[in-house]
Amino acid sequence: SRYPSASHAMLRLLRRAPLPRPLARAGPHRAAATAASLPHTTTIPDPLWKRADLTESQVGFLGRAITSIPALWRAARVVNKGRAEAKLDPVDLATVEGYNNYFMERLKHFHHVLQTEKTVPSTVAVRDFVFQWDSERPKDCQRWQVIPHSCSIHEAGSVSVHGGEWVQVQVIMEYDQLLLYKGAKTPVPGFGAKVMVFELPLSGASDFRLAGLGPVPEKLPAVALVEPGPE
Repeated sequence: SRYPSASHAMLRLLRRAPLPRPLARAGPHRAAATAASLPHTTTIPDPLWKRADLTESQVGFLGRAITSIPALWRAARVVNKGRAEAKLDPVDLATVEGYNNYFMERLKHFHHVLQTEKTVPSTVAVRDFVFQWDSERPKDCQRWQVIPHSCSIHEAGSVSVHGGEWVQVQVIMEYDQLLLYKGAKTPVPGFGAKVMVFELPLSGASDFRLAGLGPVPEKLPAVALVEPGPE
């Protein structure tokens, strides 16, 4: 595998971590939207996992100010304006590293909602993402904990979807898992890595939502932050 297994120290830490209460697996009702919702579906024009040839073109690095990446800079202003209006704490989106940490928190929030609520609002994730992510849960797994530990932005840009302008960001998300199977007393540690797409309407919202999920391509550069064309 191109991804290393979790260290023994990490596994000891994960075994001490509390597990969420068990819930039934998600069904179609789990993806229902709330009254103040976004569209249930989306379009990802050029997902990383469907490309035959990926380039090594790179700009940026962890910690770089996002003022040189127009889509991320604009999205940061929209997010914190929306969070202020919703009386939520601001988030640090001044750097690429700040964005990576924010996206890991968004995945943790989504997974918590999936495990503890009857529905996943379309402001948190699109319907297809809910179904695809829940299908990653192994059969007979009663409790499923996900701990994101690495996120790398690979592309960020503005797209025209849902009849308006949105920002879509494609990342590589790596995460540890704790899986407690039926009849077992001790959870089994695991590791996962996926391409995830986050999106945000520039017309206004308090947070990005999860919009796409796919496998990590074999030829993907280890670190890349690509701006796909001019804004």
